[in-house]
Amino acid sequence: MLLWLFCIAIAEQVFSTVLTLIEIFSPVNIPAVSSLQHLRNYLVNDLLFIPLIFVNLLIILLFFIWIYRLHKDLCKCYKNYPINAGDAVYNLIIPLVNIWRIWKNFRTIGRYFKRETGRLHRYGLLIERLVILIYGIFIALFLLEKLLYESRQGVTVTEPILRNIPEFIAPFAFAFKELLELGFTSFVLVMIQTINNAIQLKVAQIKAVFNF
Repeated sequence: MLLWLFCIAIAEQVFSTVLTLIEIFSPVNIPAVSSLQHLRNYLVNDLLFIPLIFVNLLIILLFFIWIYRLHKDLCKCYKNYPINAGDAVYNLIIPLVNIWRIWKNFRTIGRYFKRETGRLHRYGLLIERLVILIYGIFIALFLLEKLLYESRQGVTVTEPILRNIPEFIAPFAFAFKELLELGFTSFVLVMIQTINNAIQLKVAQIKAVFNF
């Protein structure tokens, strides 16, 4: 179910990103562009606002459950696995404080699968590369937010002030930000699916050994 919810979130992001790119790079006097902008605002801000919040909250809840169960299985598969299920969940509670611990969570998963052979080894390599890529996108998004927005006293995080950046840079910066956000969610989905495939294969191998 977690993967399906991620697919829903990605579909919404693709829809919003396409309309945003059309809006950014099209002349403002085209009626069709204005209609698309109104359609996006209506769907995202009015019709789908509450369902999307519900989907995002459900993704967060299921992600915690998935991390907990995953590390339960990892600890059963690897006797010396260094991160237990409770610690893995704790590392996700305050992401900005525990960002290094989150990195350690997923790099450790990749490292243990990489020690295996065959498909598991390839899964481990892919997981490690995805973790590096996802963190690279995260850092790029953080720096881009700093470029585009500034904080002022009395202004909340949800009401950022646009920086006075050159006009010719702004459209490309906003477009790049939209694409990075879409890429971030997509690569997280790929990583979750890869980890699921790896742990299922590892469990199947262990069961095959014991049945033999």
